[in-house]
Amino acid sequence: MKFWLKDNRSFILFLCCFGGFSLGRGRLEPNPVGLHASDVVGGRCGGGRAGRAAARGLLLRPKTACAGSIAWSNFKRFHTRANMKSTVTRQATLADLDALVELMDGYRQFYGQTSDPVAARRFLLDRFNHGESVIFLASQDGIPVGFTQLYPSFSSVSLARIFVLNDLYVNEQGRRNGVGRALISAAIEFAKTVGAVRLTLSTAVTNLSAQSLYSDMGWVKEDDFYFYRWATTA
Repeated sequence: MKFWLKDNRSFILFLCCFGGFSLGRGRLEPNPVGLHASDVVGGRCGGGRAGRAAARGLLLRPKTACAGSIAWSNFKRFHTRANMKSTVTRQATLADLDALVELMDGYRQFYGQTSDPVAARRFLLDRFNHGESVIFLASQDGIPVGFTQLYPSFSSVSLARIFVLNDLYVNEQGRRNGVGRALISAAIEFAKTVGAVRLTLSTAVTNLSAQSLYSDMGWVKEDDFYFYRWATTA
């Protein structure tokens, strides 16, 4: 399928092989620095919206509702090419724990947390052991460079499954190569496959580069709701 460069001066032809899925047509541009979804605490989603969003975040959802059959397994990897680097994005497994720990630790440091790979490992291991999240891992030339983590939830109004795109991180090595876009695309295709009606995410109001990417990919900013949170710890 063809991805036109944003200035429309040329195009790059991509052949994507990912188990029969189709990403459709769109523009290709470098992944801006700092494409990180702000931390959203997964929880009850009143009215089908994401639960407790970050207090200063923006909540977004894709323009097109997701539809598809329930199929939690056998999600196929897909390949893209960006800036002459091959990006492989696939659903992570427990065997990827070491790579995910390093990325998660970098992600938390980006948000001002002290480096703690032991705690990151324990947190990720709990998610795997209890089936509480879906993680996609992006690699370039065999080296892990980014991940996104989805938390499953439900909409009582829609009587359907939804996902909170809680975490999105690309390290320095993988930035400006379309990795963030590839991870989001993987999340959207997965949500369609399992029959979710939508995904939601929040991002800091100051994270203009991330907002630009989300808008470019068809996410819609919610303006009709206020979101609150209650901290149970000091």
